[in-house]
Amino acid sequence: MGKKHALLIGLNEVNKQHYAGWTGALRYAEDGVKKVNSEIIALREFNPPHILLRAQATRLNVQHKLNTLANDAYPGDLVVVYYAGHGQQAQDKKRLEVDKLDEAWCLHDGLFLDDELWAAWCRFRRGVRILLVSDSCNSGTIGRDGESAPMDNSQAELFSMEKKMQTYINNQAFYDQLMKNARGARSKPMEVSLITLTACKSNQKALESKDLQHSEFSYSLLKIWNGGRFVGDHRAFYQAILKDVQLRNPNQTPQIIQYGLPDSQFLDSAPFSG
Repeated sequence: MGKKHALLIGLNEVNKQHYAGWTGALRYAEDGVKKVNSEIIALREFNPPHILLRAQATRLNVQHKLNTLANDAYPGDLVVVYYAGHGQQAQDKKRLEVDKLDEAWCLHDGLFLDDELWAAWCRFRRGVRILLVSDSCNSGTIGRDGESAPMDNSQAELFSMEKKMQTYINNQAFYDQLMKNARGARSKPMEVSLITLTACKSNQKALESKDLQHSEFSYSLLKIWNGGRFVGDHRAFYQAILKDVQLRNPNQTPQIIQYGLPDSQFLDSAPFSG
């Protein structure tokens, strides 16, 4: 059995100087990452994980850690990338997305586009297995080929369209160059097998719950995981999470998608086991 590697990213807030005064306040993203580390990563005896919280979760640091994992992981290894924070959609100038929008993570100092994730996966060796878990809004196709997360539907500081536009205007040269640099990302071959497990569809919001002291998605994921007592493959794990989330919130639909090299054994394996 190969080695297991992990990158865990969590942000309860972002740098308001970059995001036109928006802090992106969340309550439970960072705590959720810590629980995933203690209840899953440590239990499954991963190599010491890379953990980036709040101000540590910059674009440069995330890119650096992804490059480190690409260098460290060999065929047969499992890489888990777990993100908890805000997600949003940006206009897809290349028109490669079905919905004409790029999905993106709101990192501390700027957006991290799904094109950049695709380029990162292309740097991994052939035969590496990657499980990407994204607990964020608009995350359905984040791994691929918006709106900020409401707290109990009313308490979150929403990333309004006005703030989004002002963020882009304030940083237009940066984002235009970023999208230009990423233009060729999907022309490169991806030789890994990638499973994405995400909190919702690309056009949905992922919720937090004050009653649960969790996001809806991470609560269900850890509940179904049950301290490692869950028995089943990735599909069964997803189906159980989906059912549990929708019992509380039928408007949030977790997603599972496989990209890259076909690998039925990966889908058929137990989650977080490789």
